[in-house]
Amino acid sequence: MENFQQEFTGQQKAAIISSMIVIAKTNAGIGDVEGRYIEENANILGTNLNDPALIGISQGGRAGLAMILNTLSQSNKEWFAYTVYGLLRQNGQPDDRKIQIALAILGDIGITEDELGDIVEKVRALYEKFGRR
Repeated sequence: MENFQQEFTGQQKAAIISSMIVIAKTNAGIGDVEGRYIEENANILGTNLNDPALIGISQGGRAGLAMILNTLSQSNKEWFAYTVYGLLRQNGQPDDRKIQIALAILGDIGITEDELGDIVEKVRALYEKFGRR
């Protein structure tokens, strides 16, 4: 886990978590399940939701987030995309507005809706191969 955490800069971690917060806040706000999912991912990244960098990063708007997220390696962009997909699925079927915001953020880093589908299928195939669901 530590090696994974070291693949990201502090700014990248903040941009990932800030993006997830933006998506989760769409429409009804952040629910308990979404909040726990975001917190779990912050822990995976070795950061927390009280990091002052989150405030600074979010003030840059979508363009600022995209600028930082575009510095991720391709494999980390794919991890982020799958993580966003997981966020969308936390409360069952996501609403259209959350999907639009998520796809816009992913599009800003070069991941199309079709590519997201491919990433999700790739992860599902890995889970099947190794016996996880």
